[in-house]
Amino acid sequence: MDKLHLKVLWIISLIIVSGCDLLPEDAVLTSSQGIVNKGIMSNAEVNAYKANTLEFVKRTYTKADGTFSFEEVEHEGALYIEVKTTSQTLSTCDSATGCGNFLGGLKLPGEFDANLDGVVNFGDIHYYNNVDFLLTAFIKPRVKAVDEDSFTTFGTFAVTPLTHLAAQKVKKIGEEQGGITEGDVDLANAQVAELFGLDGIDITRTIPPDVTNAKQMDAVSDKQKMYSALNAAVASAADSTSKTLVEVIDGLTASFVDDGGVVGNSDTSDDITLAYLLWLADDIADKVESELLVNMNTVQQKLNEEATENDALPAGELVQASEQAQIIIDTDGDDLSDEREEELGTNPQNPDTDNDKMPDGWEVVYSLDPLDPTDALSDIDNDMLKAHQEYYLSLNPTLNDTDHNQVMDAYEDPDNDGLNNHEEFDGGESEYGIYPGGTDPLNPDSDGGGRSDGMEVNYDGTDPLDSTDDSLP
Repeated sequence: MDKLHLKVLWIISLIIVSGCDLLPEDAVLTSSQGIVNKGIMSNAEVNAYKANTLEFVKRTYTKADGTFSFEEVEHEGALYIEVKTTSQTLSTCDSATGCGNFLGGLKLPGEFDANLDGVVNFGDIHYYNNVDFLLTAFIKPRVKAVDEDSFTTFGTFAVTPLTHLAAQKVKKIGEEQGGITEGDVDLANAQVAELFGLDGIDITRTIPPDVTNAKQMDAVSDKQKMYSALNAAVASAADSTSKTLVEVIDGLTASFVDDGGVVGNSDTSDDITLAYLLWLADDIADKVESELLVNMNTVQQKLNEEATENDALPAGELVQASEQAQIIIDTDGDDLSDEREEELGTNPQNPDTDNDKMPDGWEVVYSLDPLDPTDALSDIDNDMLKAHQEYYLSLNPTLNDTDHNQVMDAYEDPDNDGLNNHEEFDGGESEYGIYPGGTDPLNPDSDGGGRSDGMEVNYDGTDPLDSTDDSLP
């Protein structure tokens, strides 16, 4: 198959679900908790199986934003997830050099450049048809706490090329042992993370953003940025060698599953080595910084260090994963390890210790105090949006123009309803008088009455929080 066809598949595939504890009573999978990832892989087939028996549980398909959910499925224990492409799967080009030319928009049957400009650039969406493509992950449930109440959930998780490596090793262990344990899953995930310079993170729980989306990339941690760049590098490797994307992933998987590691360096340019992937990831990071204006300095420094270290190894030497590799435990999923939470005095069982509508980890990233609820009302970047409002909108509270489009965050209108963020949160004035605010900047019709918030405020003089007046003349 043409490698240009293969390389453009957006392989990060952020797949979001939530649901149940390891051994709960009447466990039920429910939909995701508002996690959205733009244009990653849409209309891909997703199958869930019971982790130990591989008995089929449920099938669904990814949505336009790459997410999916399983509804009303009773199951106890961990899941094995498979993601497959279909003839209708859309993908996003994440190659730093673009993904080829399409004469008249057409390249191969079932595949075309969606915007029909003849060129598939970084960030362009197009159809992808390859029945051989497969990504997998083993997902453990966990317990979370909110306020005084605790509940069980699968939380949010990712299915990526790296989770696939780990999952296939766990699957082989299960075949050899007649079953798997929590320790098998944790160790395999920790080993893959360590091999790729992501030491300590849970690659199933750490959500890599869309590497072509400036807003998403700017709002996450450096390790999440690096995770995205590494996933994109796997696709770039298919473009720069004679291998297809499937062959690249299968080769890395076979090396890790059968040999316990990945070759660090090679004299052969066609070999996919750790050093080569890390340099390709550095190219992706450079593209993100130069084109999307996202700060990738720390990420590039880490990628360069890891790549240089592997480049120095003798050609063909296997970099083996450590049997002592560990995942840093983050019980409440707030991007702070339990150990770090103990140091800070925050509650490792509660993602928002001070109940200020901002997760502890997010506050620490932006130098806010996770023990002080009053900093939710601060406006660090002087853009007329409070910190908790910026969190709700997935904005950077230290930048007054998060997406660098020369429009201050307060004046953006993400739901296109005619009211900007500041007006939705805090109100303003129209010809009908003072509008007090309180509407949802991510919902164009906050009261569900059939008229947009901006239409009600600016043209109808009605209350956008009262659905009963939407039909008034």
